[in-house]
Amino acid sequence: MIMTRLQIKPEAAPDPDIKWTGSSIWMRFTGVGVMGVAYGYFIAYALNSLVRWNLGSESLIANFATMSPLAKGSIKFGLSWPFVFHFVNGIKQLVYDMGVGYGKRTIQASNNWPFIIGVFGALILTFAL
Repeated sequence: MIMTRLQIKPEAAPDPDIKWTGSSIWMRFTGVGVMGVAYGYFIAYALNSLVRWNLGSESLIANFATMSPLAKGSIKFGLSWPFVFHFVNGIKQLVYDMGVGYGKRTIQASNNWPFIIGVFGALILTFAL
């Protein structure tokens, strides 16, 4: 009896476009990217005394000051966009966790907002700082 009712009205599977091409998979990519860069720097800084790299803040600031404005902007945007996107999309996921706007149409409609806000936020961080 129960199986008959389940066959009549099966559970709705999530849309693959939402899961694989939307902000859900990019949340994972940006999290891995941001933390990969952070852990890479922290490990290199910890190995600083063994391999005699100069990774102190003074040398990083001096090297960054010698770069062209295009290189500076590219590095700043490349580091800030994943961070801003991950932050904004995390807030969106917390709103969904509260049960607000958790529907297929709402998710599809709001899927591009973290990308747009991420780009504008990264541009603000790139050129304002």
